[in-house]
Amino acid sequence: MERVFFILLLLLPIKGYSESFPITLLKGYILTEATIEGESVLVILDSGAPGLVLNEKYYDADPASAIPCSGINGTFEANTHQVKQWSWLGISNKKTNALVSDLSFLERSLNRKVHALIGLEVLNDYYVTINYDFKTIAIEKELDVKMDDNFSKFQYVGHLPVMACKVNGVRKILGLDTGSAGNYFFEYDQTTDENLVASALPILVIGTDNKEDIKYQLPMQLEVPDCDIDLTSTFIVDLRDAGYFQQAGFDGLLGQDFLQQYNVVIHPGKQKICLMKRAEQMSFVSSLMP
Repeated sequence: MERVFFILLLLLPIKGYSESFPITLLKGYILTEATIEGESVLVILDSGAPGLVLNEKYYDADPASAIPCSGINGTFEANTHQVKQWSWLGISNKKTNALVSDLSFLERSLNRKVHALIGLEVLNDYYVTINYDFKTIAIEKELDVKMDDNFSKFQYVGHLPVMACKVNGVRKILGLDTGSAGNYFFEYDQTTDENLVASALPILVIGTDNKEDIKYQLPMQLEVPDCDIDLTSTFIVDLRDAGYFQQAGFDGLLGQDFLQQYNVVIHPGKQKICLMKRAEQMSFVSSLMP
């Protein structure tokens, strides 16, 4: 009953909701449109981003405003730019101090102009529904269907949502990162690089600091107990920066390789999330069709 209940939520309109917004899924990224300083531009929804992050190619930064940031390849610095006005998903914002960073790696990878990353914290007052089946995103203050029992709680490390999971049977804290194409794990049972290289598939990764690095890809058993999820998932294993991320309070990231298997309802402010396997929803939709 609970499963059907959640399926209905994703199919029925949300209370007071009149419009959903299209998203484009490209190479593991969620692309949407926003208006920044009066210009309609392409942006990426990135739950690992601290609010609004602008592409330095299109926006000037204050050189005296450098602050420390972190990415999958370590730490780096970014400057800021004050945006006088911008809007996204029907929400208008004024006088926002946004980070400015080099996003050229995304433009090269996607072959698109990417003006900004937008983090979930700008949607703290809303339920956010990311429907991968219908390729839409919707926001609303209240849901039409009461479904508190279907949600699981998460916490924040900095601006990143994290959940307690099990990787190969061991409890770990993993971040939920819509701006990461793959899953990342910053620790490995076999602690030497030699063992990792011998058992894993090498892969080239380009991080938010625009640096290229060789990492390794391995299948691991992933459990998310609060969401009743138990499956084998592929992780990109990073030993070099394990210490930095574990000191920050988490052991890895669940990116789009994991998230796109589900339709997602998340409330950033109330710190709760609900996941449902896409195949279950589409099977239900088919049963309603003549």
